[in-house]
Amino acid sequence: MMKRTQETVGKIADILTNNDKAQEVMTMLAEKAEEKGLSREEWEQVKVGILTNCFFMVAMKDEQIRNDLGMDIYEALNA
Repeated sequence: MMKRTQETVGKIADILTNNDKAQEVMTMLAEKAEEKGLSREEWEQVKVGILTNCFFMVAMKDEQIRNDLGMDIYEALNA
């Protein structure tokens, strides 16, 4: 389910994982999370939130991604 959306999210995750600038930011955020005493599980939730926000920011600017999301939701509701 949600094949098109999962593909887009996977591409965004690759960018966040492999892009040097993104890694600098994520390292800085991980350090801040550690300073604040976040557990590993809490930090993982923060990363999921970052990925989710990135997806929706991209979707707001890209009509094809919005259409794909809409189709995935429609298909999931009618499965």
